[in-house]
Amino acid sequence: PEKAEIVRAMQQPLKQWLESVGVSSFQASTLSRRLPTYFVLALNHEWRSRPEYSAIVTYINTPFAEAKERLRGWQLYKAWLQKQIEEPMMFEAFGLADVYVPLRGYFRQLPIGKKSYTRLLDAQKIDRVVVDLEEELIRWVHKADKNDAIRVISGDPGSGKSSFAKIFAARLAQHKNFPVLFVPLHLLNPKGDLIEEIATFIRYDHYIKQNPLCPDDEDLRLLLILDGLDELSMQGKVSKECALEFVREVQTKVNLFNQRQTRLQVVITGREIAIQSAFQQTSNVLHVLPYCVNQLANAQQTG
Repeated sequence: PEKAEIVRAMQQPLKQWLESVGVSSFQASTLSRRLPTYFVLALNHEWRSRPEYSAIVTYINTPFAEAKERLRGWQLYKAWLQKQIEEPMMFEAFGLADVYVPLRGYFRQLPIGKKSYTRLLDAQKIDRVVVDLEEELIRWVHKADKNDAIRVISGDPGSGKSSFAKIFAARLAQHKNFPVLFVPLHLLNPKGDLIEEIATFIRYDHYIKQNPLCPDDEDLRLLLILDGLDELSMQGKVSKECALEFVREVQTKVNLFNQRQTRLQVVITGREIAIQSAFQQTSNVLHVLPYCVNQLANAQQTG
């Protein structure tokens, strides 16, 4: 629906009308640009709120209706992800997508012939390889290595981890032919079974009606983004142990799903202190560089 000709045709008249009622040119342009995203969700709301459309549903109902409804749910969820990064921030016309600064990060590269490090001194000797965070994760998603299916984004408070996770989820959902599910970790019970917790999370979702993390789904292909590991480990030793147990649960389920082929990939975000306690022996952690470094790098890149 967002690609319908009438939606594109209405963007310029909407901008002109907003300007005519006193909205600034910049705000009018920003609001009119959001029309396709908002139109999809408004169309869905209209369909659900008017009982007279039931005649159309009866006419087009087929044995494939359930599969079509599942696909439509993911399409609406994809539109919702896009809407999240375009919604106004701080009572202004602009949204996250308008002010987002692309992030750079680094990963630690182990010396040739060494598989892990155990001492801080060893870690300090390891080279830091700086990468564009989004490009690096896209390469990882494309590679789809069943033995390397977890990526962790680590950074200090305010470094942009959650903003990146939202942007990445929305952009990848737009361009990939498999689902992307974004889950704030504070909404899950970290002591529960991951599959059951995702099922509970989905039960309260307005668009997705079936658990995408179903072991019986032979066609399962999912990118799961779990945002906020630090939410589980900020309140003392017990919570840190809880975070460690949750990470082990994620790793176990990823290994089970990916025994024969890559069906599930997981991205986890969290603060440095939470990541260090949960991923001491892994090399799949991407550390976000400080915000000022990212600003400088983007300024140099754009001239």
